Amino acid sequence: MWTAMTSAPALFPPPPYPEPSSLRDYLVVDDNRALAENLAEIIECEGHASVQIALSGAAALRLVRVTRFDGIVSDMRMPLMGGAELIHRARLLDPELPVIIISAYTSDADLDAVRREGPIAILPKPVPVERLLRLLAGARRVARTDRDGGEVDRSFSC
Repeated sequence: MWTAMTSAPALFPPPPYPEPSSLRDYLVVDDNRALAENLAEIIECEGHASVQIALSGAAALRLVRVTRFDGIVSDMRMPLMGGAELIHRARLLDPELPVIIISAYTSDADLDAVRREGPIAILPKPVPVERLLRLLAGARRVARTDRDGGEVDRSFSC
């Protein structure tokens, strides 16, 4: 079952990451609660996955500090912290974290900023669900020494 994080946790050092299991852990980040809940439900129903929801970039970072996610699906445009900044900050905490960005209407500058952060894909809204699920199933942690050298789905354009 997915859970939403909306309040700040106590200011204590994060606990160590739990032991890995066959259950994959994903984080869906979107300021649109209905969309985030819908994506979380779809991802959970498709297989052995646990999904948490964050309704802002700040809430997502709090979760990344205490959970080792197998992947993040994030909206590109959100108040205060967009997808590019979220990827950048999340990877300071977890450099190998796979990220998929979803977006409706954005400028080329926004897309360029996100591409520089090296997501595994940038998908349009409405989200192509089968493609998203395939990308999540294939997402693997890879050391990112050269973000531009990796294979990234850069086909999305506005």
